[in-house]
Amino acid sequence: MANSSMCASAGAAGEMNMMDAAAEAIDYAANALSRADDARRSSGTDARGQSRLEFPAGDAPSARRPQMPLREKLPEGYLPIREVRDMALLGRWTPLDDKMSPCRPARVLAAMQRRFDLGDHDAASWLKLHARACAGEPEAQRVFGRVCESGLYRATADLQRAFFWYYRAGLEGDVQALKGAERLMRSTRISSATMAEPMLVYPGRWRISAHLSEQLSSASLFELAEDGTATGCLIGDGCEAVGTSSSIEILPVCACAPQAAASSKAAIRYHGGWAFDGIGNVLTIVFESSNSGSRRWRSDHWQIELLGCRAGYLFGRDRRMVAYTLQHLESEGHEP
Repeated sequence: MANSSMCASAGAAGEMNMMDAAAEAIDYAANALSRADDARRSSGTDARGQSRLEFPAGDAPSARRPQMPLREKLPEGYLPIREVRDMALLGRWTPLDDKMSPCRPARVLAAMQRRFDLGDHDAASWLKLHARACAGEPEAQRVFGRVCESGLYRATADLQRAFFWYYRAGLEGDVQALKGAERLMRSTRISSATMAEPMLVYPGRWRISAHLSEQLSSASLFELAEDGTATGCLIGDGCEAVGTSSSIEILPVCACAPQAAASSKAAIRYHGGWAFDGIGNVLTIVFESSNSGSRRWRSDHWQIELLGCRAGYLFGRDRRMVAYTLQHLESEGHEP
């Protein structure tokens, strides 16, 4: 049974060398992520000791989104990650103190949808403006920040999310939004979560498919834990029809896939660790694999540079130019 990422070592010494290299790779990814997180969350003080809002260096905040040429054409339907504006495609946003996403608070959205279904015109206006803000329009983000700050459209005022939207519009060069963010920064204790960048890869259950050729792929299910550990298994027989390189399709996986794979005599299981470098958009997974009933574990690792995304999926390649697609499998009660 073939797995695209498995390269058996010639001997024990080879396995050890590979694990050393993989360990260095995952340490680098974890350290880079930690440095980036510290830089994003830190804020300075002015001469009077008051907090001030600081944006990354550059002539304009919009410099945070450089337009970089891709090394290759992405599969059909995928957008280059660096050009994505739709906030729903950027991954998981750090929850605020109310345990909800700063840009898509599930309970608030559900309440507004109920009002809209009952014919509430204010709710309709709120939902329309919110959708434009989530689509990445700086002007709509600034205006929606004002809605959150003032409680317009008969919505509850929310200063944390008001700052979040002002801050996002400010990053795109909206001067008025920047002033609004600075005003709230002086008068309110702002949570660092409002300035945190979203994570494309985050803890949870992921289906990762390695596309060996235009006809075959090897699909695995991984559980990426909050503590950096990873467990998983190969799905089915590891081979699926995926179409052409310009139109990659992923076959659905039923909820019982992990149990089904684990019960198979030939099931391949994984355990190891993972880290995601949000600066370079590189996912590193270091793991050992073994067939069920076998006492021999083989060491391997993936380093996948994420290049594109579409709703529900990510696309990337490793250093061997093997293509991967990643799908986060939503769990019950998941907060978007």
